[in-house]
Amino acid sequence: PEFTIDDVMNALKHLDVNKASPPSDISPFLLKNCRSVLASQLTFIFNRSVSSGTVPLQWKKANVVPIHKKGKRTDVSNYSIYRPVSLLPLLKCFKGFKALFV
Repeated sequence: PEFTIDDVMNALKHLDVNKASPPSDISPFLLKNCRSVLASQLTFIFNRSVSSGTVPLQWKKANVVPIHKKGKRTDVSNYSIYRPVSLLPLLKCFKGFKALFV
């Protein structure tokens, strides 16, 4: 399947700008508000990834952060009170694109 510029524009339009910045450090706010400039280049990257069966190395990285689950927050020696959460690159999380590489 090939992505169109309209597919990418629509995905960028619906990004949640309140999400944390991913490892790529490209903020959702920037992607959403600059979508008309970025859409053609991102469409090229997505389609190249699909045709080659590979993804850019940066998209394979994630920031893992501990999220407090239970107990006293000050007890840092007790790892069971935290759970890991991965912050993935936004570009990998587009609907349709993610399904191709899972």
